[in-house]
Amino acid sequence: MAFTNYPNGLTSFGIPVLGGGNVSIPNGNGQVLFVDGSGVFSTTGTPTYTTIQGAINSVVSGAGSTIFVFPGTYEENLTVTGTDYVSIIGAQIPGYARPDIVPTTGIALNCTTSQGLVLNHLRFASEDSDTVVNQGNGFVFTDCVFDGTSGQAATEANLRLVGNAADDSYSASEGIIQGCYFRGNTSGAGIIIQHAANPSGVGTSDNQILDCRFVANGVDLLTATNTSGGGAGIFINYLIARNFFMTVGAAYVYADMDQGAAGDLTANSGLICNNWFADEALVAGQFDIATMANVIFTGNYDAAGLVNGAGFN
Repeated sequence: MAFTNYPNGLTSFGIPVLGGGNVSIPNGNGQVLFVDGSGVFSTTGTPTYTTIQGAINSVVSGAGSTIFVFPGTYEENLTVTGTDYVSIIGAQIPGYARPDIVPTTGIALNCTTSQGLVLNHLRFASEDSDTVVNQGNGFVFTDCVFDGTSGQAATEANLRLVGNAADDSYSASEGIIQGCYFRGNTSGAGIIIQHAANPSGVGTSDNQILDCRFVANGVDLLTATNTSGGGAGIFINYLIARNFFMTVGAAYVYADMDQGAAGDLTANSGLICNNWFADEALVAGQFDIATMANVIFTGNYDAAGLVNGAGFN
């Protein structure tokens, strides 16, 4: 069947025509829903919502549903709770067409007890909190902007990966973060990797952070203990590759990856490779993995050339 052109880049099947890159293809058993905050867009026989949360609340957990969001500003505190395998995708290609999820206060998106969340071509921002928090495993975040402001505290992040305190099957593990932009959290962190609180105390593992940009954050990557206990298994088998750490400053701290139980620090591996750092004063204290015996820092570059990571391990 030939495609029929419709406004907004729709085909005769009601599916937006998206550009290249990692995008979710709707599951044959799942729902396809559209969100348009202006209330103008509609398709015959296709569910259309004016809020993203309304669409999230309508999907069936585990069905593999896809929510396409049209450009606009959505002042929502989104929650994905007990809903597996949902994809939320900006429906139009240009970078400035990313839907803006910008609540007046609080977290822009909080994913709890939900596996396989996909976020693609969206912008999230927070004025005074973590911007996005994710507990679920098998997540895929691509081509998203995670914005912060000077109003965020030093303990807050543009993206926090943290396990669930009550259920260790949700550990924010085995995910992909690719082609995203983390900026403007001048007091806090671009990404915080944190184990769950007790009683589960589960840590995150086996994640990939690839092809991302970090600009004007207090710290770009940070591990953190939890205030109520736990602690094993932070930064296990991570791959951090081909990222651009773009803020310059001799006192700038790129990362503290020195958290975890003693056995985890010596028994598990990780690789930090082929990254570029704008700061030409990169030293071991700025990428702190000193006690991570099998986390290797290799093939990375700063403004002065190749960085010798031998003293980092």
